[in-house]
Amino acid sequence: MAGIVWLASYPKSGNTWLRAFLANLFAGGQKPVDINALSEFCANEGRRDLYERLSAKPIDDLSIEELYNLRQEVHRLIAESSPDHAFAKTHCSLSIIGGVETVTPDVTAGAIYVVRNPLDVAVSFQGHFAVDLDAIVEALCSPSYDLPTTNQQVHQHLGGWSDHVTGWRDAPGLEPLLLRYEDVLRAPFTEFTKVTKYLKLPRDPERAKRAIRFSRFDELAKQEASGGFDERARVDQTFFRRGRTGQWREALNDTQVARLIECHGEVMTQLGYLRKNGEPVF
Repeated sequence: MAGIVWLASYPKSGNTWLRAFLANLFAGGQKPVDINALSEFCANEGRRDLYERLSAKPIDDLSIEELYNLRQEVHRLIAESSPDHAFAKTHCSLSIIGGVETVTPDVTAGAIYVVRNPLDVAVSFQGHFAVDLDAIVEALCSPSYDLPTTNQQVHQHLGGWSDHVTGWRDAPGLEPLLLRYEDVLRAPFTEFTKVTKYLKLPRDPERAKRAIRFSRFDELAKQEASGGFDERARVDQTFFRRGRTGQWREALNDTQVARLIECHGEVMTQLGYLRKNGEPVF
């Protein structure tokens, strides 16, 4: 499987958990991989410094078209970093921006997509970015929603939650592995075994169980508490907050829940997040 295997998700959906599991699986060590070393195992395709290395112009001066053309060069650089498959994290929607595909087809080997109940995504998103919940709810419903260029990241087009999910899930010829966050939480060995099968890795249950143990939420949170986490949006933020399902029941009001279901009910039902009567499952 030469080329890039994308580890894709809407933000706050379990991408870091997946990366931590795979990093520990491939390391095969007797102690957990440092969470601040995850980038050594899996590239972040939106990392600003990668673009600065390749751009003749300052990143902030690039048009969207120029940035997304440069993105394809970054993807090729990532693909060339490994003789086998290279892993790359992305939160971008699988779409066309500025006339350019956000995911470069000719260097793509596969994708693992982690999806999470959008009701919980909204709550976790709010904790990450410290933005008003009403604004987060509308962002998850907006086809034009994006994350702007910052000192650490370049522009990432997200769009609404449903379009993001279906764009990756239904991409012609890609055949990604789709994991539900809630299933991984409930049965990590079963779900992460799907990952090892997708990647055609040798069966090694004990190694997989150790990697699962080393990537548990409490282990990741303990590491963050002792040494910080480079991927935090703010210095005062705790990245690994709760990691459980159903947080929305304590945080969202009825209007916010109704709005998210109005926007995403069809896809939520397809993925088992809504019953046929419209009641949330988790």
